[in-house]
Amino acid sequence: MVKFLEGEKICLRPLIESDFEDTFRWLNDREVTKYMRWNLIPQTLKKIREFADNFKGIFLAIVDEKNDKHIGNITLDIDWVSKKAELGILIGEKQGCGYGSEAIKLLMNFAFNDLKLHKLYCGSCNPAYNRIMEKLGWAREGTQKDHYFTEGEYKDINLWGLINE
Repeated sequence: MVKFLEGEKICLRPLIESDFEDTFRWLNDREVTKYMRWNLIPQTLKKIREFADNFKGIFLAIVDEKNDKHIGNITLDIDWVSKKAELGILIGEKQGCGYGSEAIKLLMNFAFNDLKLHKLYCGSCNPAYNRIMEKLGWAREGTQKDHYFTEGEYKDINLWGLINE
């Protein structure tokens, strides 16, 4: 297996064909996507492949090192002019085990140390994700009120940023 970035419990690697099947399953699981903007829109394998093929930034699989199992995906959508990137993550399996935090830390270090980016940013209404960002030292930059509809109600999106200092 090709490993792009390696951590303690996980590695990040380029996507392989079988990852699209996993991603297809996760993106059509309303529980997995309840805090994602496409949770009410059925996804097809074709749409997922097109998204990955046309993605201009970094799109990596998150893999459990213990059993080589694909458990999620992580992305950086990079603006090279401003030297900033939007972080995106999907943990399809094993939520709550620290894999997301480790994946974010690996990609943060790569973005700042290797790519020399100035800023990373993201937004979420997921309480667990928001706790991770706070724990990792990201600054809460603002709130988009009633910005996302899920589980029968509108939720606020917390906006997060981290400057490479």
